Amino acid sequence: MGVEWDIADATETLDGAASAIEGGNLAGAAAMAFVRSTQQTAPVKTGTLRRSIRINSEDGSSATYGPHVIYAAIQDQGGTIHVRFKKVLANKRTGEFFGKSVRIPGSQYMQRGGEAGIANARQRIAQRIEGMIGG
Repeated sequence: MGVEWDIADATETLDGAASAIEGGNLAGAAAMAFVRSTQQTAPVKTGTLRRSIRINSEDGSSATYGPHVIYAAIQDQGGTIHVRFKKVLANKRTGEFFGKSVRIPGSQYMQRGGEAGIANARQRIAQRIEGMIGG
């Protein structure tokens, strides 16, 4: 969809912990932490964007995740919507008119969620290691 994070860089610092988790899925555990953090930072009107954020792929050592709605990139990065087939842009429900274009500021929810996800992933992995060594 144009908005996606590869968490391989973030989990690179945790590679040493991967061998401590026997048969564990380090990337999967980290990816779920990233998904949850990003869902919490996503802008919410109906909840569709938030619910669309999920893991795209994982292979045991890396994973990617991102939203799966067409408007995800403009909500994250911002941009301008231009009128195409009508005279002006309008909200039918409220009757509000916006003119020929509307600027949408980006919320940077993917970056904010990714930053929070790093901390969450480290915490989840540390908990799994502590559980294995009896700490």
